[in-house]
Amino acid sequence: MSQAVVSLALITARNRELIWELTRRELMQPQANHFLGRYWVFMHPVISVLVLFSVFYFIYPTRMSGTNRGFEIYLLSGLIPWVVISELMARACPLIRANANLVKQIVFPLETLVIKTVLVSLFVQLVMSAVVFVILFTTSTAVSPLFLPLWLAALVIQSVFMLGLTLILASITPFIPDMEDLVSLIARAGLFLAPVLYVSTMFSPNVWRLFYLNPFSYIVWIHRDALFYQTITSSVVWAVAILMSALLLAFGGWLFHLVSPSFGEAI
Repeated sequence: MSQAVVSLALITARNRELIWELTRRELMQPQANHFLGRYWVFMHPVISVLVLFSVFYFIYPTRMSGTNRGFEIYLLSGLIPWVVISELMARACPLIRANANLVKQIVFPLETLVIKTVLVSLFVQLVMSAVVFVILFTTSTAVSPLFLPLWLAALVIQSVFMLGLTLILASITPFIPDMEDLVSLIARAGLFLAPVLYVSTMFSPNVWRLFYLNPFSYIVWIHRDALFYQTITSSVVWAVAILMSALLLAFGGWLFHLVSPSFGEAI
């Protein structure tokens, strides 16, 4: 499995210009016929964050106990990574079939399609997070200097998690088309099965522990530590997030390398 990860890193380094061009095209092409064109790439995530912020800051203002930050920051810190990951899963499943012309080219590095898809999702998250940063500095009386290093660490962990997840979904779906429908159900229900909308006081300790069984919970929690609590509230959660993401990437790289020669026959 470690060899697959090393191979993935080498392919990324060798094809960085191709990855950049593929990423740029996927970001800009859907907006080409819009009146505001490429600006929608920025405006859509910004407007989405501002709408949520306005609802919970002006209409339902709630201050979280033990901190000077409101529920809107608590919500956004967990909601943004979940939205990005759920949208990534939806794009990862049809990735191979949608690029059948490239898949059937023997010399084309298929890993670049996976990396490009992850980078597009990360771009959206960067834009949304930038809005949250502005909100933090304008609504909080104190912002810890640790929040940015913690957020960068959380983003790196999440990126590894997303890359592994995309490799796995892209590997399985060409052979099991029903995976796309299953992932769609998970994406819709997952918002309510991860601790995105909830605080721990809403549940008994035994019920709250059930969230530890959901791998997406750890990504939510580390981002919430970074942006809301601005400190590591549980070193165990961070350790599990790091280990889980690393294993997911190792397995995803191994699986993709194993089955990718058969993609042409499957599609």
